[in-house]
Amino acid sequence: MTMNRKPLSEQEEQVLMHSFTQGDQKAFKYVFDQHFQAMTFFTRKMLPDHIQQAQDIVTDTFTKLWIRHSDFAHMAQVRAFLYTASKNACLDHIKHLERLARNKKELYNFLQDYEEDSLQFMMKSELLRQLVAQIDQLPEKYQAVCRLAYIEEIDTKTIAHWLKLTEKTVRNIKGISIQKLRDILKHKNIKPFL
Repeated sequence: MTMNRKPLSEQEEQVLMHSFTQGDQKAFKYVFDQHFQAMTFFTRKMLPDHIQQAQDIVTDTFTKLWIRHSDFAHMAQVRAFLYTASKNACLDHIKHLERLARNKKELYNFLQDYEEDSLQFMMKSELLRQLVAQIDQLPEKYQAVCRLAYIEEIDTKTIAHWLKLTEKTVRNIKGISIQKLRDILKHKNIKPFL
């Protein structure tokens, strides 16, 4: 068996394939030497921005070929295996990169939304803190109604029942309290949501 790059005769190929299927390392080296450059070129064209990954795919493909050496009867099957396995590995890598890009974009969007939401929550929390401080300045009955209505978000009917007031009285207290709180917050240069 000759170890140069000239095409093999049919008889030489049969001898090579017999040795190859038997696990002969020299036969494997011949196949490797004959196809490594072409496979590297092929994978680099499929993954032009990932040269190292393309080379790793070629190495992995030849490792798989060695493991499955007894599965091949003809050199055409070996070539088909090398190209198919390499192509599939490149496509898997491309899909992996697309998933990473998609995940990175989703994470970026999530973080951007989270930052906006957290800023809004922070602003609302600060406003609520200031609002609670101002509610504490109101008369006691007004404080109770405002806390239940605006902080606890309890409905007017329930507040009236709990505080033993009429619903109309609760609505009046809420209206007067809102006006007082608006005036206080306006003087402090705070834009209320009320």
